[in-house]
Amino acid sequence: MPPSSSTPPTASPHAPHPTQPQHPTTGTVGGASEDPWARAAQVALADLSPGSAVLLTGGTGCLALAHHLARTATTLAGRLPGAALTVAVTALAPASVLAGVPGIRLIVLGGEAEAAGPDLVGPAALAALDDLHLDVAVLTPTGLDARGAWAATSAGSALAAAAVARAERTVAVVAPTALGRPGLVRAAPLSALARVVAVPAPGEDAASLAYRLEAVRSGAPSAPVLVAA
Repeated sequence: MPPSSSTPPTASPHAPHPTQPQHPTTGTVGGASEDPWARAAQVALADLSPGSAVLLTGGTGCLALAHHLARTATTLAGRLPGAALTVAVTALAPASVLAGVPGIRLIVLGGEAEAAGPDLVGPAALAALDDLHLDVAVLTPTGLDARGAWAATSAGSALAAAAVARAERTVAVVAPTALGRPGLVRAAPLSALARVVAVPAPGEDAASLAYRLEAVRSGAPSAPVLVAA
């Protein structure tokens, strides 16, 4: 006699148990973070030493960079008490992450908030930056192509250019939508950057991102190290 239609189907040995919760693939695989912005922060700020002075601008990705600096400073403070990182920020968002973190000496550059960008800009910000010496400046530009890193406004461009001038080296962390595209005002030529860290678009494979990086590099007379996050 054929089985009754009410008989439950036999479960596949490879299927998850009906009551087992399904977890998205987040966190780490092989010890490497799956969050591309967290990976970009690790690459951009991999070689900091105790006592380094770092500047963060306020563009896309600045919060991931700030969280990475907070973790780094906490680790360094545990190993070398008194070895603080000095972090200057040009925006309020990363300041909110870093305020009160052990091992962080936080400097918030004063200035005027503008509607077209996240940074505090203007004469006050430039004057505060003029008194600093930076080991690393990390830019988060609105565009990056063979001509350089771009900002959304003239004031934002002036701030980024001043940061590049005060830093021993400059790293740009570039959003997927910014790579290969100009912004409104150029902040720094590509040759002024020591490294460019590109964040892949959602679902973008390594070959596609490598192709876009090569398109930027090949169009520049002098290019920095360009890497994928």
